[in-house]
Amino acid sequence: MSIEFKNEYVSNVMDYDDEFFSIENFQKNFKVRIIEMSEDKLTTDLIGIDASIANALRRILLSEIPTVAIEYVKIKNNTSVIQDEILAHRLGLIPIKVDPRKLEFRDGKEATENNTIIFNLDVKCIDKKDAENEIQKNRKKIEDYHVDDNYKSEKKLFKNDPRYPKLLQAMQQSLTERDKTLFNHRVLSCDLKWKPFGNQQEIFPEGIKPVHNDILIAKLAKNQEISLEMECVKGIGKTHAKWSPVCTAFYRMMPKIKIESTITEKEEKEIYEKCPKKVFDIEDSHLKVKNSRDCTMCRECLRISNSIKLFKDRNHFIFEIESTGILSAQDLFVEALHVFSQKCQNILAILESGKKQPQKTQKKQQTKKFTKQPQKMDIDNQLDNQSLSKKQFQKSQQNKNQQMIIEQESPNEDDQILSDPQNIQDIDNQQEEKQEEKQEEKEIKKKPKKSKKQK
Repeated sequence: MSIEFKNEYVSNVMDYDDEFFSIENFQKNFKVRIIEMSEDKLTTDLIGIDASIANALRRILLSEIPTVAIEYVKIKNNTSVIQDEILAHRLGLIPIKVDPRKLEFRDGKEATENNTIIFNLDVKCIDKKDAENEIQKNRKKIEDYHVDDNYKSEKKLFKNDPRYPKLLQAMQQSLTERDKTLFNHRVLSCDLKWKPFGNQQEIFPEGIKPVHNDILIAKLAKNQEISLEMECVKGIGKTHAKWSPVCTAFYRMMPKIKIESTITEKEEKEIYEKCPKKVFDIEDSHLKVKNSRDCTMCRECLRISNSIKLFKDRNHFIFEIESTGILSAQDLFVEALHVFSQKCQNILAILESGKKQPQKTQKKQQTKKFTKQPQKMDIDNQLDNQSLSKKQFQKSQQNKNQQMIIEQESPNEDDQILSDPQNIQDIDNQQEEKQEEKQEEKEIKKKPKKSKKQK
């Protein structure tokens, strides 16, 4: 079954019999074709699957593949303009180049070499004249600074990038007067230094660092300083977006284009010229589809001629993954398949074991409801036995409420009440009224009940 795109609306058109899902058809028709693959991007064709499966893989890539990110920040000194909370948030979003499969989940435990990675950040902004004296004292620190007269650190950041000359020129143009006169004016992700502990040097012999070295963390003025320690922890994107391993992961249905024989030469030339994605081509003086994959369904061709039909195949998906650089796009796709298969196994285990516990809880709730009802019936029976009318019952309740109000209003003022003679008279009058009301109620109870005939 495919979807047809018309000039003003979308409709469903049957290309073949729409059958129910079966494992046999899935095994015969399912195919994966790799269209483009690099370290950070993967484009594949998933053929013979349903949209629910493609969407499940997309959601797993976004939120259920574990990575490592900065979770705890211990700030020793921060004299910059940025608040501590915002600084910690910016640090957490920096992607860390480390294989999460070599670490364990921390889950509230103490920091160990198997579940935590530590980084330090110590940067202070000073004049370049003072910085030269400091560099001469300790020449090893020259590699840590990212702004100097010869832009040495910028060359290190982009020396492997073919666009290095243009990037370096843009950097030099973007440098302000503070960049030229101050040392460590910009705090970048390359200033994060890994602090291995335990046997982490053996577990990660290639070292651990941020994916990108030119991420701006903060800008410092003269004599401002940032000194802190960070702890990286393993997590998933469902908890926080900083653990998401992908920039984007999306899919779209494969476009289909049909050209009918009723099309004219004038329409063919006009469609070929006006197609924004150059999907069509003219071969042997006839219009043909060159690359239907690039079609965006803009419907420009439908506005020119009615002899072209646009469709989308519901069982053919173009799946694209763009990685943040923590893991390669190919590894992310394989990990998503592992997580998906594990979810299927968990569902099968639940179906086989059955759901007995929820039934027991329902029975307990029902018994509780039935036990509450007889209590209400007992109260009604007590009222019938007393044989009081509704008005008399309401009066008795009002008198009780008045007693409670009097006790609440004057709990600690007994001395003042006894000192005033007016208050003493009021109390005596209230007591006399209460006694009269009690006597009236007793007389009513003593009277015999009238039978129906007497009434």
